[in-house]
Amino acid sequence: LVLSWGISISVLRRFLAKIPDLGLILIPHSNVIRYFILRCLQLPPERWLNLTVHNASITLIKVNPSGDVSVKAVGDVGHFDPEDITYG
Repeated sequence: LVLSWGISISVLRRFLAKIPDLGLILIPHSNVIRYFILRCLQLPPERWLNLTVHNASITLIKVNPSGDVSVKAVGDVGHFDPEDITYG
């Protein structure tokens, strides 16, 4: 599944509700991750600068079959040694 900037969150919720065991891996730019988190949480997209997402970090968003969304992790870098963590 490929997501674009213009995807509707309601469309994504309906799609994922039909396939509850779907695992979805996205590897976008950090700006896309920040924007997507805000859209999932129904927050103003203008707030994206309030989030920091490190390079090669892990962000986990869970969409339940009911359509409820929860953000489990944002920018997790626990798999790196501290000196290897970068952002940009």
